Amino acid sequence: MAKSFIIKLFVFLGLLIGVSLALNELYKSFLRNNYFSYEKDRQFRNYTGKLEYLLMGDSHIQNGINPEFLENSFNYAGAWENYVQTYYKLKNIVEEQKRIPENIILPVDLGSFTSFRRERFKNDHYWVNYMDYFEVAENFGDRLFINKWIIGNYFTYAECYESLFKYLTRKKRENMFPNGFKPCIVRNTESEERELDGERIANLYFKNYSYYNSDLGDYFGKMLEFCEQHKIHVILIKMPVAREYCVQASGYFSKDSLYNTVGNIIEKHKDNTTLLDYQELFFDNPEYMYNHDHLNYNGANEFTRILSRRLKEGNTPSPDKSGSLPAGRQVPRRGRIIDCRMAFQSRH
Repeated sequence: MAKSFIIKLFVFLGLLIGVSLALNELYKSFLRNNYFSYEKDRQFRNYTGKLEYLLMGDSHIQNGINPEFLENSFNYAGAWENYVQTYYKLKNIVEEQKRIPENIILPVDLGSFTSFRRERFKNDHYWVNYMDYFEVAENFGDRLFINKWIIGNYFTYAECYESLFKYLTRKKRENMFPNGFKPCIVRNTESEERELDGERIANLYFKNYSYYNSDLGDYFGKMLEFCEQHKIHVILIKMPVAREYCVQASGYFSKDSLYNTVGNIIEKHKDNTTLLDYQELFFDNPEYMYNHDHLNYNGANEFTRILSRRLKEGNTPSPDKSGSLPAGRQVPRRGRIIDCRMAFQSRH
């Protein structure tokens, strides 16, 4: 009797494991065909042009910089991506794919280092292809990442059922442009709605979370060090945001405190790093914002044109408060920390 029970138990467990693995592979196949990050991977593999600028980071970069207006660039940024994930993806690109960009463009925004992002590791089915979950678990002292590695490899359907629901209920497939660009639709909102939107996202990022998380800061530093070792110039950008969001965020923390902390990390790699500040660029141009901290399609195009001109200037100095360039003063392209707000204002 006991022997018969044991045989039946093993048969049942074998069938259960077989069904689970089949569901896992079936769902992974669905995700590979419908998840934007996999489409970006395919586009990047097929990209054969010069890789002068590799754009990485979160949706602020993904939706905010259009490679159509930045020559020899590819937008490899992704929604909610944090510096841990970006670090491992870049390592894969350089060490496994043997592709070394001349420059990498990364965001250093108000919410780039919040502990909200430290807690928001999603889509393990995708990130198991890049992240070293065991190393992260050791660095963070958090064994949860080992569980996430298991789920991402063998139980994807348990993690990502909501992706299937979203796919089945959306009206039409969103578009991704060439070279990884994923635009936001143009959305204009009234002033009162913008204030509420700014308050909503500031609360999301900062109400119950620290504005700076040391784990993300450590990986940001590892990213800068890795780029320096491989002679990849780092261009850090404070992306344009709405005035209302800046005001709301300032109620939770001091921007100076955040950027002083981040600046201490940058200082160690200052000869290989350029910081461009466009945070207030569109404060008076809400028509270019999709929401509180994302540019819409028109805003992304206008911003990329401005950025492209700035990068082509090379050794020219930054504008003064009148929007004009002072004569006879040259500063190096690398290691610059400048304020670019007037770059847009001087054109209007």
